[in-house]
Amino acid sequence: MEYAIKAVVTLFAVLMIWGISKFTIKLWCSHVDPNATIAKVISTFQKEPTDLIVTREDDALYQNGEIVGHVVGKITESGDTLLLEDVADTSKLKQDQDIEFRRMKIRLVNFGSISGIKSVVAITDAGQTSSVLNAVISDARFKIISKK
Repeated sequence: MEYAIKAVVTLFAVLMIWGISKFTIKLWCSHVDPNATIAKVISTFQKEPTDLIVTREDDALYQNGEIVGHVVGKITESGDTLLLEDVADTSKLKQDQDIEFRRMKIRLVNFGSISGIKSVVAITDAGQTSSVLNAVISDARFKIISKK
């Protein structure tokens, strides 16, 4: 009986350590959105501890916590300037307001062109893929205001 109790307690401890490890790894490997995380913790209780962490998409532009664009193509950072080849789905983007991208606060300075629809074809070793982008800002230049 003693061994059974020890086995159950050991199994419980292993499961606790595994859960805490999973939670910690997700926390340190993700871009955490503090405001949304606090709101989610307060409003709901989830089965998995990692579901409590609200992360941001790596290729998305945010304003006021909402996605206002997705970066497609090359990203070039030079000094206090950020160049993005294409930004799609920008219909909600407010050009006169600060934008959050990854861990930076940026502001749109200028751009090459805006198009309602843009067709993109990518050729890789796996083959050819094509997609249609909406509300695209091409050759966008941003000023980096701050980095977190």
